[in-house]
Amino acid sequence: MQIEMLLQSISPERLAGSALSHVKASNLCFGLPMNWAVAGGARDTMIRQELQQRLKRFEPRINLLSEIEIQSDEQNNSISFYIVATVATESGSKKIAFEKTISRMDHNVRQGS
Repeated sequence: MQIEMLLQSISPERLAGSALSHVKASNLCFGLPMNWAVAGGARDTMIRQELQQRLKRFEPRINLLSEIEIQSDEQNNSISFYIVATVATESGSKKIAFEKTISRMDHNVRQGS
């Protein structure tokens, strides 16, 4: 799955209007913007919506995103993501739970606890 790569990548965030759908689906919009890493908890809703759009755009095997939770850990300067989704596999649909923690300093992904 591309989820870990998406969370670990820093997007250059080039502006791409609605008419530029191919640009939105390119590596210019892949990953998380660096300003997400320094933002506070007030942006969690926006982050969740953007992450949902990016997961649908860059991971076509996802049929349904049922949960995206984001927690900030100020002490360890990290953000934890918990994602529950239904994905298409060769043997049918399968529900997965995905948990990762990312350092705000360098976007390094660590396994969730």
